[in-house]
Amino acid sequence: METLFMAANRDLYLADEQMVSTQKNGKIYLHLLDDQELVFIKKFDAEIASVNFYDSGRKAKLEKTSYGTFIKVPKAERNDIATTLEIKLK
Repeated sequence: METLFMAANRDLYLADEQMVSTQKNGKIYLHLLDDQELVFIKKFDAEIASVNFYDSGRKAKLEKTSYGTFIKVPKAERNDIATTLEIKLK
């Protein structure tokens, strides 16, 4: 998957033990490294146009609060190695 292998050539947006992200063509690719039901991105101020699962293309459900942004990751969308979300910004 290009979004993982090209990570060294892209700007790093955020990273921790559970996720890492890359950017390309105005999109953020968020790679979830753990089996997570819910992703929390603290203080994410950018305007999000959409969030889709990279493998299936299906739309992800998200909720933006004053604490940050929550993204739901259903079991059917999770990948054993890394689940990738494609985030389009406004």
